[in-house]
Amino acid sequence: MKLLLKQNTAGPREFLANDVFTVATGFRNQMYKIKVPVATSKESKTVEKSEVAEKVDEDRRHMIEATIVKVMKTRRKLEHNALIAEATKILS
Repeated sequence: MKLLLKQNTAGPREFLANDVFTVATGFRNQMYKIKVPVATSKESKTVEKSEVAEKVDEDRRHMIEATIVKVMKTRRKLEHNALIAEATKILS
């Protein structure tokens, strides 16, 4: 027996905007934990991924800048390649 019942407006594996789902009240199972998959749209995932990527990039940028400032405060003068090597060493 299934947990969710769907009125078949489309095929059993297809979902339309006007589909109606109902909970089967007679459903019984010995398991206490039942995983119900959540349907999400692909558009919201791509928007969410891009927002997360932007946030991660911003956080990394701040971390890199702070590391460069830390290195330059201790060394005062440093060549560019040495600065990159030192910052990479600290950040990794």
